Amino acid sequence: MNQFNLLMTRSMSDDEALVFVGVVLIVFALIWGMAIISLLVMYIVSAVPYFIMAKKAGFRHAWLAFIPYGQQYIAMTLSHREFSIFNKFKTRNRKKAFWAYIIVIVVTLLVDLVMELCDFGSQALQVAAENADYRQEVDADYSGGETLGLMFLLLIVMLVGLVVYIAATVVLYFMRWRMYYDVLITYGMQEHAMWASVLTLFVPIVMIIFSYIIMSKEPDY
Repeated sequence: MNQFNLLMTRSMSDDEALVFVGVVLIVFALIWGMAIISLLVMYIVSAVPYFIMAKKAGFRHAWLAFIPYGQQYIAMTLSHREFSIFNKFKTRNRKKAFWAYIIVIVVTLLVDLVMELCDFGSQALQVAAENADYRQEVDADYSGGETLGLMFLLLIVMLVGLVVYIAATVVLYFMRWRMYYDVLITYGMQEHAMWASVLTLFVPIVMIIFSYIIMSKEPDY
């Protein structure tokens, strides 16, 4: 232990520093590489059942199961049930439901981007406000009202954005639930459809397991 403390406290030479930095970079690269490979494997594993079900259901482009959001397109359109959210959005056109799903995702991403920009702007205005306080000490005629007005406006935009973001996220979760619920009902999993589709929202591997169970079944059209 004393030798370790001595090693850590003594100054490193340039060569030792380069070796240390190289080792750290290699470790981080290995960690990121393993994480990316794990995510890729998981995505392929989750896509295989939807590819098989799409082929059996007569989809011309079953390979979409391996494309980002293509898997959701297949999951959304495998069922022929009416798609309904809050009894407000109802349609038997499952493609229309999929595009509505994509629109909600785009809205959440745009709102999140606007909120990030507003946050950056508010930080810049805080610096400006501090400068304004200093200028007021020097110049009694300077009020800094424009800075405070902009900060208030950004606050309003961020509050509105937060409300929209929360609402869009709730709608997105309900749409995902309905998508998986309808798939399970279509493939004869009435007893498990509710709890499995709800749990999938928080533990995605649940639906992956069920998709392997139902991929050999015939859809109930």
